[in-house]
Amino acid sequence: MVESGQPGPEDSTDERGLTPAAAATPASRVQVSGSISEINDYFHDQGWTDGLPIIPPTEDLVLAMLEACPDPSSQRLGRMPPLDGTVTVEKVAVNAVMAGCKPDYFPVVLAAVKAVLQPQFNVGSITTTTGGAAPVVIVSGTITQTLGINSGTAVFGSGHRANATIGRALRLTMRNLGGAVADTMEKSTHGWPGKYTMCFAENQERNPWEPLHVELGYRRDANTVTVVASRGIHTLVESSQETGQGVLETLVGSMTAMGISGYYFQA
Repeated sequence: MVESGQPGPEDSTDERGLTPAAAATPASRVQVSGSISEINDYFHDQGWTDGLPIIPPTEDLVLAMLEACPDPSSQRLGRMPPLDGTVTVEKVAVNAVMAGCKPDYFPVVLAAVKAVLQPQFNVGSITTTTGGAAPVVIVSGTITQTLGINSGTAVFGSGHRANATIGRALRLTMRNLGGAVADTMEKSTHGWPGKYTMCFAENQERNPWEPLHVELGYRRDANTVTVVASRGIHTLVESSQETGQGVLETLVGSMTAMGISGYYFQA
């Protein structure tokens, strides 16, 4: 079971003996046989992956994903620019399985997809710009602890399944339903690792200000998903200043450093 932004493959057997079946509605079905490695090769050759291995989206895994969400599987969420593929709850579930998500993660994935489909997010321009922006998923509320979404040490690094797969599910949805594919509609000059995945939790316990979702007008006890577009990370290290003023000067100086996308220098 797979959903792609491109037309479905014809009913023929390739050199590995993998045979796609005729597409059915509401989501295209592709019947294949072979080892997990061969199936991954087939999906990659069809342009349905981001280059990393995927979990084959079998019907039972997709149904398990859908059971974690009250929304009907056939519910249309909109069209994903730039190619305007139709987005349904079921199609998002297919990509969530491929990304390696647990079913418990699916409500967060679905909320992130709904967020990027909002007109003000302008996902079509974010996808096609040469600047290399990618969606960053920020999760707030007690659900972050329930799902194990990292908000602490190495928050932008590896080692946490929820962070890695939730962000990846959003990116695969954008790729397979919207055509966010390098050398076609994806026009990043260089890109950055956030094009694979970028998701983290708000560290509310150590946040001296109001939580992000409260600042945005939601109830304090709410669980929310916020998506912003960002370019690469600019690491700031301070280990020598002894005053608050000194730390602030380092912060300001780093924010205006040459070599980052948001800084332009004129002689």
